Amino acid sequence: MPTAKAECTFGVELVGYWVLFGDAEREEVAIEGGEVRFSTLGQFVCKGKHWDEDFYKVFSVFTNGW
Repeated sequence: MPTAKAECTFGVELVGYWVLFGDAEREEVAIEGGEVRFSTLGQFVCKGKHWDEDFYKVFSVFTNGW
């Protein structure tokens, strides 16, 4: 059963506060430890990482469950 607990952490080169711009969009992103928070997409937790590459598996966290 999935939980909201992070099981891996993001690399130090990804950690921080970011702003992503699209054609008519702006998304604020905060990456800390094993969590990613988007201003409009919500929160995600790290559940797995590829052994050699910076490929991450994340689960979204909803306030009303998964």
